[in-house]
Amino acid sequence: MVADQIIAAINPQLAVWSHAAVAVEIERHTIDAVAGLLGWLPDQAAGHFTTGGAEANYTAVLIALTRQFPEFGSTGARTLSAQPRLYVSAESYLAWLKIAHQAGIGRESVCLVGTDGMGRMSAASLRASIPPTGRTDACHSSSGQRRARRMLE
Repeated sequence: MVADQIIAAINPQLAVWSHAAVAVEIERHTIDAVAGLLGWLPDQAAGHFTTGGAEANYTAVLIALTRQFPEFGSTGARTLSAQPRLYVSAESYLAWLKIAHQAGIGRESVCLVGTDGMGRMSAASLRASIPPTGRTDACHSSSGQRRARRMLE
């Protein structure tokens, strides 16, 4: 609670260096340090801090859409040449529906792929979910977070 109050008071906006130079430099330094631990040079790594999995996954979807459809960044989903699909494990948390909605590609873009009974995405189910064109724009697997929560209840 105290941490939330401190954060609310200083509200570090990490998207722009001019808004929070110190916070952005700390983030950049940390990412460079992690890259170094992996044996990468600073120019071989990039990233940013997120508040959790949903924000990280939303960021990943936006990056994937922009990479696959360069026009997405300026014109949005309305001008895409194809309907993107997100293939996600049926055992993953369903924030993917909200993410697809927020990204403007619609909830129908999310394809829930069956699992193997152990919480892992089934390769056979994934193959069967992909349309004959063979186009896959994004795929996410999980370790069965919903299944694990059910087991704990």
